[in-house]
Amino acid sequence: MNRKIKVLHVAPQPPPLGGMVTYIQGLLNSDVFKIVDYDIVRANFFNKESYTGIKRFFMNILNAVILSTVFLVKTIFWNPDIVHVQSNSGFGYFEKIWIILLARLFQKKTVLHFHGGNFINFYNDASIFKKKLIKKGALINDRLITGSPQMMENWLNIGIPETKVKYIGNAVDLPDLQGKENQKTLNVLFLTRIVIAKGIIELIDAFLDLRENYPNTRLRIVGAESLESPQIIEYLRNKDKNGYIDYIGPVSEEQKHLEYMSAEIFAFPTYVEDQSYAIMEAMSYGLSCVASNVGGVPSLIKNMENGVLVNPQDVNSLIKGLKILYDDNLLRKSISNAARKTIEDGFTWKKRSPEIIALYYDVINSQKPT
Repeated sequence: MNRKIKVLHVAPQPPPLGGMVTYIQGLLNSDVFKIVDYDIVRANFFNKESYTGIKRFFMNILNAVILSTVFLVKTIFWNPDIVHVQSNSGFGYFEKIWIILLARLFQKKTVLHFHGGNFINFYNDASIFKKKLIKKGALINDRLITGSPQMMENWLNIGIPETKVKYIGNAVDLPDLQGKENQKTLNVLFLTRIVIAKGIIELIDAFLDLRENYPNTRLRIVGAESLESPQIIEYLRNKDKNGYIDYIGPVSEEQKHLEYMSAEIFAFPTYVEDQSYAIMEAMSYGLSCVASNVGGVPSLIKNMENGVLVNPQDVNSLIKGLKILYDDNLLRKSISNAARKTIEDGFTWKKRSPEIIALYYDVINSQKPT
């Protein structure tokens, strides 16, 4: 092939922000597209998560219809060589498999890029018919990309051949830390989507339990809000009578940068997770992370080396993890430096771009870029 490979991406776009959005924004700004040509079909035409029940069902259907129409128009007139689809669990997975089927009808090579730590529950809770559909939906692709080795293992365990599955880790840009100074207050940061499954209730309880003995600490809760946010705000109002916790909510990218720069510890006691962008970003800023030992988190954090792992949904374990970092300034500094180096050595777009380019050429008849 004497021209650039043309890759059509089907992926969510902001707003709102999330792991897949962060990934595709990073990918589209990476060195991949100095070698490969691309276009994109927006996968999210509505903020479906703001709806529940029957409204959510109809919004899902409407989104699928619009997505299918836009995808077909782009496929016919732009004529890509590869269709690269970003997906997670739930209805969105079946929606994306439908898009992949349309791509195959037009004889396009397809890559399914799977995100989300809830896959095992998604698969195990599915009916026999849905389990077959989940597996078939993965098998029809030329490649299935996973963001963590743990997620790759999940797919292998349900019968996807090793030749089909490729682990290509997530990536972030390494931020400039010029101007970052030690704060007088030891700021603990929670920066991710504000939902109960991210462990925010346990974090509030653990932080307030420690606060009496560590008066020089504050917790800041930052991130996109959800239908559960009012419940969380009410819980916080009832528990934090003295105002030791700052509820910030959604912020701009510039504000997010400032939050990372002013924090020392990043707390992420999530219930389920793949290879977390929240953790990766925090580590790239040299924050000492306390995170749940679930899913793809151990592919980033080695306990007591570049972070602290705790048990999910376990307030006492979280208290112990935070206390370790509160008590030992030297350890906290060592973990901070190791966290930054982990990202610098293995999880930047500079490192990841050649792997994605190689995969595209492998899919296109194993041709090499010239």
